[in-house]
Amino acid sequence: LVAPGAQVGGDQGITSTTVGNQYAVLTGTSMATPAVSGAIALLVEDYRSRYNGQLPRPSTVKALLLHTAADSDDATPWFNKGPDFASGYGRVQIKDAVDSLRAGGFLVGQVAHGGTVTYALPVPPDATQVKVTLAWDDAAGAENAAVALVNDLDLVVVDPAGQQYWPWTLDPVNPSAPALRSRADRLNVVEQVLAEGALAAGTWLVRVVGHNVPVGGPQKFSLAYTPASIPESPILELER
Repeated sequence: LVAPGAQVGGDQGITSTTVGNQYAVLTGTSMATPAVSGAIALLVEDYRSRYNGQLPRPSTVKALLLHTAADSDDATPWFNKGPDFASGYGRVQIKDAVDSLRAGGFLVGQVAHGGTVTYALPVPPDATQVKVTLAWDDAAGAENAAVALVNDLDLVVVDPAGQQYWPWTLDPVNPSAPALRSRADRLNVVEQVLAEGALAAGTWLVRVVGHNVPVGGPQKFSLAYTPASIPESPILELER
């Protein structure tokens, strides 16, 4: 995802602390990076206050941030609908991430090699969007591996009529091409399904499939979802 590294008007930059107990105005990734770090600190603080001081999994933080990021789609050839190589899943929106946390719009689970975990996602008649984001903390890949992904999970979302919705995928060989939603993802530790428009009301099925889990299984994962209507997991389930 991306975050502001400058501002419009004024001194154009972002004011932050620097060495010697001083303040400085800078621009660029040196300012965007601490902005995201501060946002994550707020999210972790809120999580700990709600769950008896426990720390969230890194995948939970990632899922919430990417799930609630604002898409950077515009008229430029490098910002496209969905994820892109220029902006990832979009601009960080920490308020929306905290709101999603407080609404119970996430869960933590685990899946073994060849296994499937299924969740029921109730969708009301007036819903205009179903969005599910899967993230997991993968095992370390081998040095210089052609594909860094080790444990490969799949996100499968099916509506009440049986229609399957695919996650976003990008083509590394053609980085300017828009993301597609037509096949499984075999490269990344984040998968996101987005369904929009006239949606079927009722119970949608969200499945996490252990497509290939050769190391350290079962693989723990985090899910973020909108609407936030999957029954909340017990606290022990969150920390499995």
